[in-house]
Amino acid sequence: MTACTAHPTFSSRPAEQWVRELTELGVGAAVTLNQEEVMESELARARGLSLLRTLPSGEPIRTVGPARRLSLTPVSPSPVPGPPGSDAAAVLADIGLAGVLDELVSKSVILPQLPPDADFIGRFRPPSPSSAPSTPASGDAAAAEGTASAPQPVSGARGTS
Repeated sequence: MTACTAHPTFSSRPAEQWVRELTELGVGAAVTLNQEEVMESELARARGLSLLRTLPSGEPIRTVGPARRLSLTPVSPSPVPGPPGSDAAAVLADIGLAGVLDELVSKSVILPQLPPDADFIGRFRPPSPSSAPSTPASGDAAAAEGTASAPQPVSGARGTS
């Protein structure tokens, strides 16, 4: 957390203490968090908005959980997508071109996986080492249950930020 520059008084105590005191007085206040702090927060994990998931390689990743919810409709997280190119064979098979994958790969029209020196920096964010729970938080447990039969990405997928 960084100190507030609005008034020196606010720098005299931690933000969490000010928030607690101000909200007890009926004043709306909150600590501003960055993206990593939000994703690792107990509140986001408990509400299933931040999910600890596992790639087939065994690597843990943290993804955003389903946000829209209806009171009587169960939600489950979407499948963990693989890195770019990992679903090329399935896509070609769906459109009746399964037999041309090898040819397209040999001509570099399709890359079935990332080159060895490339990192996938899209949707995945590895969990912070300090917050990787040994047992999942309630939102994490829901994610584990919700993805048991979901399609999985090609093994070897890497998650970096």
